[in-house]
Amino acid sequence: MAGAIKQLSLVMILNREARSILLGMKKRGFGEGKWNGFGGKLEPGERMIQCAQRELEEESGLQVDASQVPFFVINVQRAKLLIQNLTFLPLHSSNSVGSSGSSCKATEW
Repeated sequence: MAGAIKQLSLVMILNREARSILLGMKKRGFGEGKWNGFGGKLEPGERMIQCAQRELEEESGLQVDASQVPFFVINVQRAKLLIQNLTFLPLHSSNSVGSSGSSCKATEW
């Protein structure tokens, strides 16, 4: 499938009350040791919203039900790369986000 566009999700969780974004410190791979958003590659047969939910849970331990939480999408395309930024706006924010997922050392607002 040469020439196919690689699709990636980039997930942000906004705390509107504190005017902050939840970030994770990467344990390994691209961005290791740096604070960044959550996300990754779209798996075969997966819709982008499913990818975003899966990656967020894998990386931060958080579960988001997109049918219950408002979100918006920004598409950014560069050459053979399409990044869909899905920003979730929880109705009730909390400073407690639970434990980190498998690819983040820590999460912090």
